[in-house]
Amino acid sequence: LRYGAPQRLQYFRRLELHPVRLSITFHHNNNLGLERGAPLLLVPIPHIDDAAIHLSALLREHLVGTAEELALTLLNHYKFSLLRQLMLVLLQVDMLGDPVGFMRSWGTGVKDLFYLPAKAVVQRPREFGRAVAAGSASFAKNSIGAPINSIGKFVGGLERATDRALAAMDMGKSGGRWAQARESERRHGLDSR
Repeated sequence: LRYGAPQRLQYFRRLELHPVRLSITFHHNNNLGLERGAPLLLVPIPHIDDAAIHLSALLREHLVGTAEELALTLLNHYKFSLLRQLMLVLLQVDMLGDPVGFMRSWGTGVKDLFYLPAKAVVQRPREFGRAVAAGSASFAKNSIGAPINSIGKFVGGLERATDRALAAMDMGKSGGRWAQARESERRHGLDSR
């Protein structure tokens, strides 16, 4: 009895929910809202490229409780897992230069620098020289490519934000004429892009 009313208890000897992986990509054009006559959003909306969300597995042994308690257990598990993953997605926004991708790429290079030669020593000692070369090449590629990619995404995000800000300032000066002029250019094939 709970609070004077009998409640039915549920029992799971083994409750196992498998992990879930989602991949999120969001891109927009710089004219967001202009085609429909809606006001231009002044806050730049960043692009998100292939941001992975991994919701961890849930495994509970001998789980007993009411339906509401079990639902709350599941909800709390996935709520905290989702919050952790959303923080990682926010770090993959182009305006930040994708620090998660930077660390992943750089970490791959460092791992290959040590792991490939060590693996060769254990499995095939004659291949040690090739493994050192392959590990060094991976390290060089990833340690050079990671910052370049990250800086490129950061600069691209700044460029898009600047384009939107300049377009908003131009809209403020000329009213709706800017959107009408761009639409006219598009219809007549004079678009500069």
